[in-house]
Amino acid sequence: MGYTNAAGTYKYLNKAVSDGAAFAWHGGDLSYADDWFSGILPCEDDWPVCYNGTSTSLPGGGPIPDDYKTPLPKGEVANQGSPRGGDMSVLYESNWDLWQQWLNNITLKIPYMVVPGNHEATCAEFDGGNNTLSAYLDNDKSNGTQPNTTLNYYSCPPSQRNFTAFQNRFHMAGDKSGGVGNFWYSFDYGLAHFVSINTETDYANSPEKPFAADLKGDETHPKANETYVTDSGPFGAVHGSYNDTKNYEQYQWLAKDLESVDRCKTPWVIVMGHRPMYSSEVAKYQVNIRAAFEDLMLKNNVDVYIAGHIHWYERLQPMGHNGTIDSGSIINNNTYKTNPGKSMVHLVNGAAGNLESHSVLDGEPRLNMTMFLDQTHFGFAKLTVHNETALSWNFVHGDGGVIGDELTVLKESASKCTASGSGNSSSSGGASGTKAPVATPTSAGTKTFVSGVLGLLVLALAL
Repeated sequence: MGYTNAAGTYKYLNKAVSDGAAFAWHGGDLSYADDWFSGILPCEDDWPVCYNGTSTSLPGGGPIPDDYKTPLPKGEVANQGSPRGGDMSVLYESNWDLWQQWLNNITLKIPYMVVPGNHEATCAEFDGGNNTLSAYLDNDKSNGTQPNTTLNYYSCPPSQRNFTAFQNRFHMAGDKSGGVGNFWYSFDYGLAHFVSINTETDYANSPEKPFAADLKGDETHPKANETYVTDSGPFGAVHGSYNDTKNYEQYQWLAKDLESVDRCKTPWVIVMGHRPMYSSEVAKYQVNIRAAFEDLMLKNNVDVYIAGHIHWYERLQPMGHNGTIDSGSIINNNTYKTNPGKSMVHLVNGAAGNLESHSVLDGEPRLNMTMFLDQTHFGFAKLTVHNETALSWNFVHGDGGVIGDELTVLKESASKCTASGSGNSSSSGGASGTKAPVATPTSAGTKTFVSGVLGLLVLALAL
């Protein structure tokens, strides 16, 4: 793909697949990484840095990857760019096409599991003419190709809003696990029960506001000028006020799914959502996600919560309810033990590569809850479930495949197998009596699953 932030991630991700990956799990922002943009103008051969054929500087203020320092051959079309004027509505579907073509080497070999992120909601992050991403790609010029650059609705046409591309380009296990489409679902693989949730919509105070919140008076559908471009969903039923998470189908499904996990078959329970519950980059959405899901996950003994969204790699200390650090679960800096019902392991990997480069603290303090933080390297992570009492996690740099961080999580062997995180059921996964789909390995040994969250994650499972 040329000289891009995610090139190294892609290289070593392919190596992981060649080494025996079983599936990929990508937690959102699928269409947003810098590699998915088709260039417009050729690069000049005397430019020290070429990122879109129109400039020699990089956006984002982050460190310049070595690959950027090598100019493209004179006349070669760059692989990043945007239409003159920066109209994202022109570019959006072609970005999806290019990205899916780029991932063919992976998706032709293994299942590719996806989770919704904020950039799947619509073709632009906000309404109006000066879309940040497209402006980056076009020398910070305002969007000049829209019908009206001051319009607050038509930044994206209806066909590119409300997660339309995301809904139609994938087919996840929602129907097979009692969930909803690509938005929330679960499945078993080996010794682990994997759950994907939607952190963008379908709970109270979700980042993408539901259309129901736009209704005025007796309206059944909001008017164009009453909505915001990222307004989306809900995609499941809401049995009552949309201001109460427990009324949402997603919450009710998650409760049933976690309660029905058979810990004799799948002692490890791993949940992925696009946005983190905790981070040194503090944000209001984290409070809302915790309010929606944290107690439910703790109650049902979830072991690990994996997220992305923030463009760095971060490993948190084991976290209990509402920000309590569970120091008793820390054996050393690189070894934790589970504390069922009291804390979870939280991992954030949003560092696969992005046009905006890395997130940085920018003078803000690194919080005590953060055990390890990498604001410099791009890469993915590898999770290996060795047996019912041990798993390991490695952050792999896209630059050279070096291991940048590692963690071992230990779990006590259950003296008595009880079905479910709360011990109330004997079925295996899935809500409303629907069993989670099961992937059965065909051979013994370590199997690898590939996944991520605008920071790709490779999951490895020893059987």
